[in-house]
Amino acid sequence: MFATLVICLPSWHEGGDVEVTHAGEKMLLQSSPHSQFGMTYMAWFADVMHQVKPVTAGYRFVLTYNLVRTGPGVGYSLAALDDPSLKLKDVLRSWHQSAVHTDHAPRKLVYILEHKYSDASLGYDQLKGKDQLRARTLKNVGAEMGFDVFLASLEREVIGGAEEDSPYGGYGDFHKIVEEAEEMLKLDCVVSFDGSEIQRNVDIDESDIVQVNPFDRDPDEEDYEG
Repeated sequence: MFATLVICLPSWHEGGDVEVTHAGEKMLLQSSPHSQFGMTYMAWFADVMHQVKPVTAGYRFVLTYNLVRTGPGVGYSLAALDDPSLKLKDVLRSWHQSAVHTDHAPRKLVYILEHKYSDASLGYDQLKGKDQLRARTLKNVGAEMGFDVFLASLEREVIGGAEEDSPYGGYGDFHKIVEEAEEMLKLDCVVSFDGSEIQRNVDIDESDIVQVNPFDRDPDEEDYEG
């Protein structure tokens, strides 16, 4: 058994709500609003706590079913559906289908990690905190679904006219560029998870980056001439 299905038959009643709880979140499932002439269907996974509230008027008739998995494999549960690996598989599967059937899907995607790393420290064992967890998930799921996953250092350089003596955003000594003349965006060093160099100077587009507005912050450094 992996879930419960309840069918409320047409019979007017008030109350009888079902309160379901999982991971600190609660939801109220109601059958009374359409009980006089309509049927209501409710279902929840076995790892979801539920409580049926008292019926305050009328009669509540229900058919209750245990949903049972008879074939092999991992049983269904709400916790399993929240597994980031399953969500990632859905994303990669959708990406693959788009790449096969259209010419608009990107051939590569770039995800910017939280911490900064030098070229010398690019490697799975050197990743910090959540970066290592995300990299491990990507590596495992990618290998299972036929995707290649690498680590890389990303470099962006913008050249243009700047506001004179006006620090960007009021922080530090950075100047805001008001007339952009040139932009360069590349993966400076691409390595495998063990740190072995694969390629250098791979041009990318900002549309290849997963995050929205990835460069909405101060630059790391600038070369300014008044």
